[in-house]
Amino acid sequence: MPLTDLQCLNAKPRKEKYKLADTQGLFLVVMPNGKRYFRYRYRIHGAEKTISFGQYPVTTLAEARDKRFAAKKQVEQGFDPLLVRAEEKQLAAYKAINTFEPIAREWFNLSKYQWEDRHAVSIMYRLEKYIFPHIGKFPVTSITPTLLLSCLEVVKKTSPDIARRVLQYCRRVLIYANTTGRLTGDPTIGVVDLLPKPKRGHVPSIEIDELPSLLQAIENVRFNVSRQTYLATQLMLLVWVRHKELRKAKKTEFNFNTQIWTVPAEHMKMKVEHLVPLSLQAIAIIKELFELNPNSDYLLPSPYNRNKAISNMTLLKFIYLAGYKDKMTIHGFRALATGICQERLKIPFVVIDRQLAHVPENEIRRAYDRAKFLDDRIEMMQRYADYIDKIHPNQSTQRRIHADQRNSRPFGGVATPFNVSGYTSRIGYQISNFAQPLDGRAVSQASQRPGQPDLPLVETGDNYPLQ
Repeated sequence: MPLTDLQCLNAKPRKEKYKLADTQGLFLVVMPNGKRYFRYRYRIHGAEKTISFGQYPVTTLAEARDKRFAAKKQVEQGFDPLLVRAEEKQLAAYKAINTFEPIAREWFNLSKYQWEDRHAVSIMYRLEKYIFPHIGKFPVTSITPTLLLSCLEVVKKTSPDIARRVLQYCRRVLIYANTTGRLTGDPTIGVVDLLPKPKRGHVPSIEIDELPSLLQAIENVRFNVSRQTYLATQLMLLVWVRHKELRKAKKTEFNFNTQIWTVPAEHMKMKVEHLVPLSLQAIAIIKELFELNPNSDYLLPSPYNRNKAISNMTLLKFIYLAGYKDKMTIHGFRALATGICQERLKIPFVVIDRQLAHVPENEIRRAYDRAKFLDDRIEMMQRYADYIDKIHPNQSTQRRIHADQRNSRPFGGVATPFNVSGYTSRIGYQISNFAQPLDGRAVSQASQRPGQPDLPLVETGDNYPLQ
């Protein structure tokens, strides 16, 4: 006769445990301490076994009968309910230790060696701020697109670009979990389509015709910054590298005999060594920077620590000081150089592109097109530097200095043209008692390059303006 819920409720303990039978192998065991447990007896593969379904009244009679039905079905299919339960417990324990945060940290520790330290710190900071507090303790098998979206809800409103980056980190973590056998599938699929698309734009850069005005604005505020900052900005205009590549430059990378700056692969965006031909103007600036910082390995050391490079904001703040905030960036000098060489100097774009250290987007072309165009780039960089001199507000003095150097000084010389022209390498202004007759400042025909037009003489006063 089947049990009733009232019988289960009123079952009193005895000195010995006893059973109250239900039907089809289900029964209630009443323990001497008064606790009551549902159990189910079954036979599989010729052996009799018993499985517990929980304690009454936490597990009701109806729930125990449902469990008996499920277990009976497993037996009919040839599965042992006890083994099925053991497997489920083991999987649950496995999921408990395979939560998102420890797997993410495991992935991070394996991957961080391919990133720069600053980038690695940024990735972990974003994971710890936006992801771990929300789903860090969730098993990776429990993570859904909805959970990921809930994590990114706040950040996507303020910075869609960072939200997409964080989602990309999560995707890499989950792919790693999939690869290591702890997850099947990718719950990030489709999530990126639900995030707002960031507005993309070009790096702020002035037009070619505005460059003389920018150079004049820089001259107007040059005495508000250190000589090193001023020279670094002038050099940035002449070498076309990315901001980081110039900031991290060390003196050993420069060869005045070959007139080449070899940027090491670890400083390059694409992790490939890059050669930068140096114009005479660039070499003059670099030599003065060498003299300004004789005790540092860096070309542009920090004023607070000679063993570190300058801040990534130093040059940008100088541009802002000149009145070009939101109009020009340090990276914008690369765009300017590209426009000048194409429009003014009529140089083929493929040569310009190689000097910018770009690689072909097409994979097949990237594999076969390895031309460096070094000779063409050497000529281009000198022509470009001469063009900058031509439009510079202090062009007459600059042209004379560089023309004199081209005709009288070897590339590997130690002395700089600044000292022989009335400059000191330690201060950022003209020596006050230096004067020269006006006709002495003219650029002679002998100092001109073959085929180069005569330069107009510019009246600048008694003294030469500072370069």
